Amino acid sequence: MPTGPEEGAAGGGRPRVSHADREQVIDTLKTAFADGRLDKDELDACVGQAFAARTYADLATATVGIPPPRPRRRRYAGLPGRRRVRKRSRGAWSRQTR
Repeated sequence: MPTGPEEGAAGGGRPRVSHADREQVIDTLKTAFADGRLDKDELDACVGQAFAARTYADLATATVGIPPPRPRRRRYAGLPGRRRVRKRSRGAWSRQTR
């Protein structure tokens, strides 16, 4: 017996995915492609799986082989409590305290 719009007899009692769920996974796949973590053929195959998915388990298989995103490197901001100030007289950079 279905308990809500996500569950139905065709899914065997398993929650069914909505179009919005598929679009969210496809956006994740596009981001992975833009980051270079997927090539064009992999993107096409995974998007096809996402569109064909009927349950959350089916949808999860579309993102199984994607490597995690690389951590972003933080830029060195200098020493705490100091900032860069441009001197007008020489035009050179120097560090001064606040």
